[in-house]
Amino acid sequence: MESLSFLAPLLGFSGVAVVVLAIVAIVQDLKQERKYGYRQAFYTIVTLVMLVMAVGAVESLMVVGLKEAMPDAKQYNQRFNQPPGFYVTGETATTTKPAAPPPVSYTCETDCQFTATDKQALNDWRASYTSWRETTNVSLQTRRNIAGALSLLIIALPLLLLFMRWMNRGAREEYAIQHKPSPLRSIYFYGISFAGLVVAVVGGAFLLNTAFNTVLKTGAASNSRAMPISVSASDTGAIDSVLACGTKCNFSQADLTLAQEWKRDWQKYRDLQTTSVGSAQNDLANTIPLILVGLPLFWYHFVRIRREGHESEGTPTAPTPTIV
Repeated sequence: MESLSFLAPLLGFSGVAVVVLAIVAIVQDLKQERKYGYRQAFYTIVTLVMLVMAVGAVESLMVVGLKEAMPDAKQYNQRFNQPPGFYVTGETATTTKPAAPPPVSYTCETDCQFTATDKQALNDWRASYTSWRETTNVSLQTRRNIAGALSLLIIALPLLLLFMRWMNRGAREEYAIQHKPSPLRSIYFYGISFAGLVVAVVGGAFLLNTAFNTVLKTGAASNSRAMPISVSASDTGAIDSVLACGTKCNFSQADLTLAQEWKRDWQKYRDLQTTSVGSAQNDLANTIPLILVGLPLFWYHFVRIRREGHESEGTPTAPTPTIV
């Protein structure tokens, strides 16, 4: 599902963290240092995975919300979606096809010039363009992203709260015996703190970069993640042929309407190639959620584990009785 594509890097991080926590749990059990090793490891791992999923869903919802509040950001993303082209070559089933047949255009002044091969190409283009319009529909894609993120959040958040409660209860039982946090718990809290700090710092760096580019007018705010796209004005020739030959070739009104819509989409796509309007807003919509998610993650987990460690250091010990 495209709306859940943000999970890929998060699950990769979770996989590494799960392996680390499992190794620590095994080492603790072999050393017989912890009574609740495997149980706590299970609670901690599930809590970690659910936390990553919930945070990812929240971050995705923030991005969608900010882009809805910044219309230019949504328009900027459309500059990377090229409408599928359509070409006619004048070939027939018996024509010897050259290595690269040049595109041609028809006027159909006397009769229909579309060959059977051209009409089949038109059918293929119709299906491709219809699919392209559905997948690049901004409103539809926004609803899909919201639905995907909300679905994940509704499932992950209750499980996060439940397993975090069990994890903390087990930690209190361990603390009553050992009077200090277990290595498993320390790794979990410090690891999440580190990840949150990195996310916040990266978001802050991108935010400053966007601000400097905007203030200094460097023109370097374009999205470098997109691949360069070749644009040719001659690509509209075949679509013009469809419109010119509509009567002679008995094309349906739906095909003619689709051709007109393609020309509008193509012109919009061409216009977007020469402008960077919405670039800064797009960067802001993608980076601000990183800060809003990363800082709370870092602060809560770092303060929590530091407090537990200091509490253990301040635990009073019973004085050794003097033997007379």
